[in-house]
Amino acid sequence: MRWLAVARSAGSTSAIAATLALAGCFGSHGASDDAVAGDAGSPSPLPPPLRDAGSLRDAGSLHDAGSPPAPPDAGGDVRDPDAGRPDSGPPPPLSIEVDRSCREASGIDWVGAPSSATEEALVFAVYEPGAGSGATVQVDVDRPGREVTLVLAAYEETRWELRIAPGTLVREVRVLAHDPQRLSGVPAGAPVRQGDGYRGLFEDNLRTRLERDRLERELGLPVRAHIGCYAAFSLGVRGLE
Repeated sequence: MRWLAVARSAGSTSAIAATLALAGCFGSHGASDDAVAGDAGSPSPLPPPLRDAGSLRDAGSLHDAGSPPAPPDAGGDVRDPDAGRPDSGPPPPLSIEVDRSCREASGIDWVGAPSSATEEALVFAVYEPGAGSGATVQVDVDRPGREVTLVLAAYEETRWELRIAPGTLVREVRVLAHDPQRLSGVPAGAPVRQGDGYRGLFEDNLRTRLERDRLERELGLPVRAHIGCYAAFSLGVRGLE
């Protein structure tokens, strides 16, 4: 496994009240398993713009070779990718899926306006995994015909298990974190880049909305869906407009 430095910063959506920043850098990544590491820092002014710091391919990979353990059963609604989909005809409208523990807690489940654009960003954020620091958060993405940039944000150490449905093209994975992060299931050829720190994107407040706007400017893409809560076992986005 390879560990990278990831920082934390807290952001917002109409007036950034406070920001924790740690300088970040980006690297691209292939389709093997490894880790991303965070670096706890002290509060500082607004972090610098995202920047690319080169490729991770020469130094190692970002994922583990084996399959990650299945997340604990939280009594929620982690669904089969084809659940609720008709045998023929168009896929269902875009929907957000979370496990019960996340659904019953405060968080954010924001969906942007429908668009004809084929490129978009999807944001998944937690403070910590549902089973505690170092556990797995499963992310299901089924966006047929879309090129998606996945933004994964966490404060505590998290193992992100990506489950990408056929027909969905992952353009990039962006990691915003404070503590070490590990990824599995990243499609071959999709770069994994490190952001400039954790931004507290799991809450539904003004700071989060401002940070989402900031992400759109940095990525040059509209955020189509933004899902987060304090702790979760699984998060997902499915369907079309």
